[in-house]
Amino acid sequence: MSLIMSVFGFEGGQELNPFLGLNEFLSAALACRCLAGTVDLGHIAEIAACIEMTIPFRKPKDGKDCAQLLFERMQSTRDSFDLDLPDDRLVVATQRAVAMANRDVGNFSTEDPAHFLSNTWILLPESNITLRHTLVFRISNFTLALKKMEGFFSFLDPSVVYVSFRGSPSDETLNDLTERARQNLGVALKYMRCKLLGISVLAALAELTGGDAPVAMFLGDLPEPGYVSPSIEDFILPPPFDETSVVMAAKEQGGEQNGPDSSVGRRKDTSKNGKGNDKEGKDSGREKCPQSKATTEVGSIDKTVYNLLRCGREAESSFDLKHSPLAAYLYGLMGDAGLEASLEYVVHPMTKEGARKVLDSVPNDAVRKIANACAGIALTRAEKLREIAKEYGD
Repeated sequence: MSLIMSVFGFEGGQELNPFLGLNEFLSAALACRCLAGTVDLGHIAEIAACIEMTIPFRKPKDGKDCAQLLFERMQSTRDSFDLDLPDDRLVVATQRAVAMANRDVGNFSTEDPAHFLSNTWILLPESNITLRHTLVFRISNFTLALKKMEGFFSFLDPSVVYVSFRGSPSDETLNDLTERARQNLGVALKYMRCKLLGISVLAALAELTGGDAPVAMFLGDLPEPGYVSPSIEDFILPPPFDETSVVMAAKEQGGEQNGPDSSVGRRKDTSKNGKGNDKEGKDSGREKCPQSKATTEVGSIDKTVYNLLRCGREAESSFDLKHSPLAAYLYGLMGDAGLEASLEYVVHPMTKEGARKVLDSVPNDAVRKIANACAGIALTRAEKLREIAKEYGD
């Protein structure tokens, strides 16, 4: 155990931070304990080094990055425990550890933002226990989870995602990995902010009609085979992206009051026996959407982000639809400038005063449209929701 502590740079009595090496240290301790007596201490140190390097997103300290600091700790560990580890072997061991660490965060450099977001979504329940209870988690629970992830992406420096040691990987490869991470983080951050605005509008409506409630009460149940229930996409279906028409199409939807029997966005059962479920979600593949950027009459809209919201992430999650019709609708209607302006009023936990500020920051047509849509799902709050829709329709 002392050898592993030396490789990690930990000291006896030190309180370990869950975000700065606790999990990795425990993994190394277990692995090396299992291998004790099977491999020599030199190999134990090298294994511990590989696991230590998977502690992610560390900034340089005193001008040295985490790989250089690990190499120096390995030198110190060798001297303290009299290990047969010459410097050339330590260089190779550190490069091996760097390669493992870079593979561990390989998702950040994927060329498909939908794949990156899918992996990000899988991690949300790990740090948000309430999301594991897929049938009952509340609007406030989802809002908090999104705020935490949005905050993390806001402060994550792409330059610390990947690391190199003495030319491995090369500067060219490292720069390419870092740039792709920068692009994915940019897309993910805007995507998170769109989702955050959408759930905040729901939180505002919930607060003004009786308080916090399960997400399913306002958006509908997650799709299940053989079961179709009212859902937000029955009422709000974002149009395909078009550089000249996406905003106008969203505005036209905002002016309509589509009910469950409307042809706009209505999911139909088209299976042969009439009992199937063709609801977008768990039974459908992700629509292939083109990716580019465009400027509309509301200003800049990122087509990649819009299509990820409208068409969906790559993989399913247990607690959320792949696609986000509400967030896509708002983003298409408001654009980047409107999104950023409204996010200034997003608060958690939601209050009645905060609810009014959020709704007032969104176009009246959108508030009316969303309130009427939720009234068709949250039946016990339908009357109050329609009152809000009427108020913002005047």
